[in-house]
Amino acid sequence: MFRLIRSVAVLSLLAALAACGSKEVKRINPPDVSVQSLAVAADSATLSLRVHNHSDVTMTFGNFDLKLRLATNAPFSISSNATIEVSPHTAEIIDLQVNRNSLSTDALKRLEAGEMVAYSLFGQVESLAPKSRLYDLSFEARLSAVPGKPGEYR
Repeated sequence: MFRLIRSVAVLSLLAALAACGSKEVKRINPPDVSVQSLAVAADSATLSLRVHNHSDVTMTFGNFDLKLRLATNAPFSISSNATIEVSPHTAEIIDLQVNRNSLSTDALKRLEAGEMVAYSLFGQVESLAPKSRLYDLSFEARLSAVPGKPGEYR
């Protein structure tokens, strides 16, 4: 019986020491940026980017300097100094206006015909808080037409 009480006391003391000595580590990881949607009208286009924060802390991003390549066409630049705050392990959407004429006519025709079109999004985004840092980004996926919404692609 005495041995059991002594074992429980020792284990309790070790558990208390472990709880006092640990400090939660907040990790900051690079974000991901991908295309949430592309909405194309006759004279304009809106690119919605999904900014995903993989960190354990809220991060503020701004100064997006990206390039988007649709299919195998030449990439075009997308720049914005918009600021977006993203909670830990979540994503937020940022809408950017792009020049409709920058989009590949061939890629748009393929999307309108119901084909999937590969895209590459690459460049840099700046973290403004909790500390300033530039992150290199690269993301590849495919866009396809959204059923029932002409001119919108995801």
